[in-house]
Amino acid sequence: MLFTHTIKHELSPQAPTKQARLAHRQYLGAVRSDQGRVLFYVVTEFYTVPAAQSAHGHSRVVLLAVQQRPAGQYVVDLPGELPYQPERNTLYFRYQDTQQRWLVHTQRLRTKMPRTICVEPATNCFLLEMQVAPSYKHQDE
Repeated sequence: MLFTHTIKHELSPQAPTKQARLAHRQYLGAVRSDQGRVLFYVVTEFYTVPAAQSAHGHSRVVLLAVQQRPAGQYVVDLPGELPYQPERNTLYFRYQDTQQRWLVHTQRLRTKMPRTICVEPATNCFLLEMQVAPSYKHQDE
């Protein structure tokens, strides 16, 4: 498939650093305009980096521009904080409340990348890190 081939070349078949090992990468879907045009693609990944005698894990949500090149990313703290599905331009996150119940929080993605995504309602938010796509505007501009 061309899209998978391009992801492997643009994001590299490995993790972002030479020492890192890619553990998991998943294509979640596309964010579309009201007219059905693809605005960007959503990919999640988890990779590890050696740290002394153990490994340190990194999780991120990568947004690819229509040309399938990285446009931005959100680096989250844990792999469990990665979204598990996109549906109608909405990302779904699982989290535990103070009573240890599992709940779902949604983060709507519109025509522009939001400056932050939150894994839980109004808390546990992560900033957008821009990589490419200078023509792209942020959601709150």
